[in-house]
Amino acid sequence: MPSLLQWLAAHPYLLLFAIVLAAVPLGRLAIGGYSLGTTAAALLVGVCVAWIATAHGVKLVIDPGTRTIFVSFFVYALALRVGPSLAPAFRGEHLRFGLLALVSTAVALVAALAIVHVWELPTAAVGGILSGAATATIALATAEEVEHASGLAALAYAVNYVWATLGVLLVCRYLPRWWGIDVHAETRECEERLGVPRFDDSGLTGYRPLVVRAYRVVNDTFVGWTVGQFQQKHPQHKVLNVLRIAPARTGADEDEAPARLAVERESMALAAAGVQSVTSLRESGPPGYPRRERLAMPDSHYARMGSPDDLRLHAGDIVVVGGTGADLASVGPEVADPTALNVPLDHAEIEVTRDEAIGVELGQLRGADFAGQIALHHIERGGVPVPLALRTRLQRSDVLFVSGVKGGVDKLAAFAGRVARPGACADLLVLALGMVLGLALGTVGVPLAAADVKLGPAGGLLVAGLLISAAAPSLRLASFAPCAARGLLEEFGLVMFVATVALQAGALLAIQGSTELVAKLFVAGFVTGTLPLLVAWTVGLHAMKISPAILVGAVAGARAHTAPARDAARVTGSSVPWIGFPHAYAAATALLGAAGFIAMLVAR
Repeated sequence: MPSLLQWLAAHPYLLLFAIVLAAVPLGRLAIGGYSLGTTAAALLVGVCVAWIATAHGVKLVIDPGTRTIFVSFFVYALALRVGPSLAPAFRGEHLRFGLLALVSTAVALVAALAIVHVWELPTAAVGGILSGAATATIALATAEEVEHASGLAALAYAVNYVWATLGVLLVCRYLPRWWGIDVHAETRECEERLGVPRFDDSGLTGYRPLVVRAYRVVNDTFVGWTVGQFQQKHPQHKVLNVLRIAPARTGADEDEAPARLAVERESMALAAAGVQSVTSLRESGPPGYPRRERLAMPDSHYARMGSPDDLRLHAGDIVVVGGTGADLASVGPEVADPTALNVPLDHAEIEVTRDEAIGVELGQLRGADFAGQIALHHIERGGVPVPLALRTRLQRSDVLFVSGVKGGVDKLAAFAGRVARPGACADLLVLALGMVLGLALGTVGVPLAAADVKLGPAGGLLVAGLLISAAAPSLRLASFAPCAARGLLEEFGLVMFVATVALQAGALLAIQGSTELVAKLFVAGFVTGTLPLLVAWTVGLHAMKISPAILVGAVAGARAHTAPARDAARVTGSSVPWIGFPHAYAAATALLGAAGFIAMLVAR
């Protein structure tokens, strides 16, 4: 054992990844439906490893530079995620969720300071008590900027984090029962009020036209119509594509240039990318399908023109429509070629950035030209799902996960904002810009109480991430919000930072962690973690009159803890508990980050 521990001490990065490797399966292990999660498991594993190593005379040390890098990644990615939900949390209909976070954070800060003062605990403990009890690693990161890498803060954080992870989850689950509330009934009532059961009426839940058919335009009445005019006259149909005989390479009209270019390119690749392409079409259908001899034409090359509203129909065009089965024989003969009926589909994550879309209810989109052509799977706000309901309002930086006819997806993207395509260069731009700005802000000193106080890397990156996430849509910068890279960076930075904290806490526990000190730290964390929860629930239910179904998630957000909201959504089988979570969580993240810094300054 000592030789293994000495080998790990000589290879600190290997040690950190070994802790994470052990934490992942441990965090997923569920007992009675409850699990620790990767972060709490990494904390537990790291403390145990460091305690055993110290008992064998082996010192496991991680250099401060490594610790700073990991906490910087975590803080910046977290700020990017919650930034768009922060400003709305303190205005309009979401103000109550921001106030819940304010009340909860204030109670936690006062409780931690009071207990440390009454029990005469070392001042370094207050940041660890506050951050561990709130499962808010951001508070520990900012607290350590005042008392650099304090072992006692790390120990207080470790002692309280595991309880807060499971204890707060249990309290949130039973809060409605203690008040005699049927949370399932409240959830169903909220869904009815929001219009969840009637969301099918929006035309956004699936590809409503059940039949795809194609017709050749031979009726002079339709020649010269635009696609928009066609759909106004036949609202029960959606034009999905228009195929036009590809012109010759010379002597064609200028307005046919896109189709002429399409002749020279690969049709399948272009169709998948939504660019006009060329296909070879036969007037006969599949084997056994009767050939339409009356207007049969020789095999031809056809350009896929798409279905823009201003596209004018020409004689001989093939119009591909989706409908409920009604016949459009007045347009011309039906074409049963499988290639014509092969409508390009797409899947996209669309980020809401346009001012025109912000505040629009989903129910108001039932008349949009993309309704009936797409399926809106879910909406993420601040990284969590919100209900698909007629009265759900779009907010800036919401991410819409949609699939369906490519033309419809493109139209929704044009209306709402932009398609969030992964782009390594753009992501690195935002990362580098934020890191430079945040680390620079962290070096700026502010005179306070006869001392030169600096935000440090964590505080500066928190501010920078919040600023960039708020400005990114206006500056048309790619953001991490819809990108898996942001989530990976946040989770990786958090777990690795927690592993370094755990090693420090475990060593201190083995050296000077008396039973009395640990007991006091735990009691302090229990009060600091539980009291704000009860106060926030009482204020939200009785003073703010928030529905209990929504309040469960809002209180979890105010305590910066995702698990209770996820548990409530699972138990009720609804996403209603997530409604208040993003704004409360965003406000709590910013407030707890500031509270960790303030607590250490006051305690000094």
